[in-house]
Amino acid sequence: MEGASVSDKSVFLSAANHFEDSLFRDMEALNVLPPNVVTRVSEYISPIVDFVQKSIDQVYGCETNGSVYFDVNKFNGSDGHFYAKLRPDQYGNTKALEEGEGKL
Repeated sequence: MEGASVSDKSVFLSAANHFEDSLFRDMEALNVLPPNVVTRVSEYISPIVDFVQKSIDQVYGCETNGSVYFDVNKFNGSDGHFYAKLRPDQYGNTKALEEGEGKL
């Protein structure tokens, strides 16, 4: 069954809750402290959609066949912007980029 064809969307929440509960039980069994805050991407869909739309509006993103691609080079070429993924201190370090993503 394709996800888009499911009429009762609660099935997705139910599945996510099942695995989240299982994770927390496993953590408890391993004496791992529970998180102070649990963040679920499903709770932030609207801001994510807004962010993606803003990227498209600013011509940093391009929609193609239902996907949005981010133009890193265009973003880097704009004043005051640099794209360094999760390690801003490694900006410009092509060796680190190649280790993380492989040579493109």
